[in-house]
Amino acid sequence: MRLSLVCRVGLVTGAFALAACSTILGLDDVTLDSGDGGASGGDASAPRDGAAADGPLGNDGSVATDGALDGANEAGCGNTQTSADNCGRCGHSCFGSTCTAGVCDPKQVITGFFGVYGVAVDATTVYFTVREGNQVWKAGKMNGSNPFKIADQPDSLVPASIVVDDTYVYWANRTSPDGEIRRCVLAGCGAASTLLYNGALRPTSLKIAGSNLYWAENNGGTVKRATRPDAGAVTTLLAGDAGVSPWQVAIDDKYVYATDDTNGTVQRIPFDGGAPFGITGSSGGTYGITTSDAGVFFLADGVSDGVVWRVAAPQGLADGGTMATVFASVQTTLSAVIADETNVYFTAAGSPDVANGAVYYCPLTGCPQGGPVALAKGQGSPTQMAQDATQIYWANFGLSSSATDGTIMRVAKP
Repeated sequence: MRLSLVCRVGLVTGAFALAACSTILGLDDVTLDSGDGGASGGDASAPRDGAAADGPLGNDGSVATDGALDGANEAGCGNTQTSADNCGRCGHSCFGSTCTAGVCDPKQVITGFFGVYGVAVDATTVYFTVREGNQVWKAGKMNGSNPFKIADQPDSLVPASIVVDDTYVYWANRTSPDGEIRRCVLAGCGAASTLLYNGALRPTSLKIAGSNLYWAENNGGTVKRATRPDAGAVTTLLAGDAGVSPWQVAIDDKYVYATDDTNGTVQRIPFDGGAPFGITGSSGGTYGITTSDAGVFFLADGVSDGVVWRVAAPQGLADGGTMATVFASVQTTLSAVIADETNVYFTAAGSPDVANGAVYYCPLTGCPQGGPVALAKGQGSPTQMAQDATQIYWANFGLSSSATDGTIMRVAKP
């Protein structure tokens, strides 16, 4: 069986890799460090509370585009090939980044960590988990201003997925058999967060939909739902006897979907539970997943790494959809996928010790003839993504050769 994505992203080789994977997979007891460093516990070089650095990202990878403008000045907009306020077209802002060949360059929000994994945003702030440092942080989402550690161990142990509403930030501690779902007020709570659920078997995904929280337990084979904000009325939607290892969940207005990192299926589950339906497509494990009006999109490994699959019908197979078909293919390991009203965005993890990860997109109607379009290249093992109305945000886990190069990045939507 292939290693799950969490052990295929951002880990070094050799003895350290074995130790790191054991901890990440919840196979060994978690060791608490005594420091409060943002990157690697008690490391003197790690950033302390409020000390994480920010700064511009060097463009170490070209940004691909599916069609370049001719560089002529558009009336009243200047040169749309280089204008940061009119990049590619009039009125298309890069939000503080630069414009190269009519495409906005990615911009670093904050750095100084190793093992950055989950990311969420609200109107002003980016929230993120530092899985290797056992911490949850927040900072200004435009330039990393006022970085603040929201939660620390023991309340934050191998934190992975993170979501936010108007009042609280929620995260999943990916341990087993004592995995947890916790919450904290947005201002931060140190070691006084609220335990919402205990005994989760390596929770790997946490999502908000309506008045509910949803999460997947990879070791337990279950998908569960609970009401916000107190995780009341916990309901098991996918039972552990279904024979799957759910990795990520997504929700539309009728079903809950769960990927499976051990085989090529996606389980479609009725809101109120009941027999799941297996959507097939890939021959390898399935990982990130999202829903949109154009269908369900999910990532998979298989015969060729880096396949984005789609079930075209908005409600899945029960409403006239077909079996999953290949939407896009990129010859590298993919990690996360999200969608808006126009496009599908997905991250390619790349190698764990080389900055060759990328963020791609395709219109919902299909990829251009040249394949997926790169919004960012030269990234250090991208993991999870978030979005607002104008920008895409993602976490770079960091490279195995460095302990402080994990970042939160952003780029203007095309």
